[in-house]
Amino acid sequence: MKFRFSTAVLVLILVIIIGLLAYFLGKKNGSVKIENIATNEAFIKEISELSSLEIHGTATIKNTNIQNDGSISDNLKKIFLENTVNISVPYIAKYGVDLQQEKINLFPNGKIIAIHLPEPKLLSYELVLDMATGITKEGWFASTNTDYYNAIQASLYTQTKKQMESNNLHKKQTEDKIVSILKEYYKPLGYSVSVQFGDNENIIITKDSL
Repeated sequence: MKFRFSTAVLVLILVIIIGLLAYFLGKKNGSVKIENIATNEAFIKEISELSSLEIHGTATIKNTNIQNDGSISDNLKKIFLENTVNISVPYIAKYGVDLQQEKINLFPNGKIIAIHLPEPKLLSYELVLDMATGITKEGWFASTNTDYYNAIQASLYTQTKKQMESNNLHKKQTEDKIVSILKEYYKPLGYSVSVQFGDNENIIITKDSL
């Protein structure tokens, strides 16, 4: 009877020890897994690339040979040779960070992670030509053709794309969106995140500065 009691106690102690070991080992492995996820560059790259900002709008251009200066020659041109075209075309612009040639820099320090990303820029710009609308004014002897319209549309694309490339407001909105999404990603993991944008030459991140 005494032997049976001792055996039962021993079994119980072994069960308790195994349970404790499983708990602490599982907790340790879970911590390692979370840390690996938090510093996974490929995953952060995917999040950053998917955090792009899409802008919809309408681009317009006017092309005319009329000066509207009130001169007799200009008034005669309006009657016989005017060639005025107004074109409006919807556009789709996409901003984000280009990580094809750039590398993400991560600086983990405890529960704080600093992420350095390249500056956001215009990634793509498209004119939805099948939804374009145009208004024309032609003099008696003037005429327009397909090549003329195509040339104006090409000019519209070049001009508006250049404007979108230098649009700092959209770039700032893109930064805010990326920062917000990254912070939401790290929040359940128990990490605070600091995101900085810009060239490597113009930014220095050290563990002491986190």
